Amino acid sequence: MHPMPGWIFTTLEGWAIVLGVLVAAVGALYLLRRWISGSWNPFETLESRLLEVVPKAIGALKVKQPVCSLRLYYYDTHAPGDDYGVDLRLLSADRRTALVAAHGRDAPFYLWAAGEEACDGPSTNLGAHPGLGRLFRRVYRIMSDADEEEEVVAQLRDVLQRVSMRLNAADWSSVCPVTDDFVVATADGSQVFADDFEDLERSIPTARLDLLRARGLLGPDGDNWARVELPGNSEPDASAGQPRE
Repeated sequence: MHPMPGWIFTTLEGWAIVLGVLVAAVGALYLLRRWISGSWNPFETLESRLLEVVPKAIGALKVKQPVCSLRLYYYDTHAPGDDYGVDLRLLSADRRTALVAAHGRDAPFYLWAAGEEACDGPSTNLGAHPGLGRLFRRVYRIMSDADEEEEVVAQLRDVLQRVSMRLNAADWSSVCPVTDDFVVATADGSQVFADDFEDLERSIPTARLDLLRARGLLGPDGDNWARVELPGNSEPDASAGQPRE
């Protein structure tokens, strides 16, 4: 048997070295990707993206009738993970008038309690939005892995409340027909905190809250937000909210 030429061993050793380098590089990239995935904070970019996307998403619904509120519903992991995201839900002025007529001084509860789901207008889930789906999937994963899921939901809630406060300063008449007391506010879809008034108070400017109170559409404070106390035999005036020009 003739010995193999020396150049063959050199070639084989060279390919072994190349293969080893490739394996090491692939492994390093895998570890880097896991590190980035584990440390990436979606809340850092979610707020700015929502400020841009929410008005566009509502505009795309082509709303025809005046609406008086937009609620940003947030959830914990009891919601399905596949299409997880914030729900945008609108309440029409006609629906508000009907609720006030039906419930009188107790109308604020039915207007604002997240569990009552009063919103009757078109709705949309931002989890399906191409610019937000990845962010919400990351939020859901963080919630699922957290020892205290409520703390992560609180982070999402804080972001949405800041977004709502800023959106309340926007001119919505260019997006869809709105009443002159139109508001944007968060809503606890999973009842994680079960504090509807805090969602309203931290989402809506004080002047707008005062306007709603003056019209009998919101109670006087956090302990009595769900019922209005009006003088004499007067009733809440839902018809006061006129379409904004």
